Amino acid sequence: MWAKRYARQYVPVPDTQVGGLQYRGRAGAVLAISAATLLADSALNLMLIPRYGMEGAAGGTALTLTAAAAAVIAVHRRAS
Repeated sequence: MWAKRYARQYVPVPDTQVGGLQYRGRAGAVLAISAATLLADSALNLMLIPRYGMEGAAGGTALTLTAAAAAVIAVHRRAS
């Protein structure tokens, strides 16, 4: 694939996307993570937008998406 001089530096990156879990028989985990993300983001938006406006919405969404990514990685590691 690459020259032999680069072979030592090649590190395969695991598929940690939500779609990758669906093909590994973890559709239930994908549904649970997605539902929890929706509920948490909605709740944080209801709490943060009245007080902080657009910045509150961005912060709440960033927090929930970070938590969702961590959950996907945890499920992926358990599935591997």
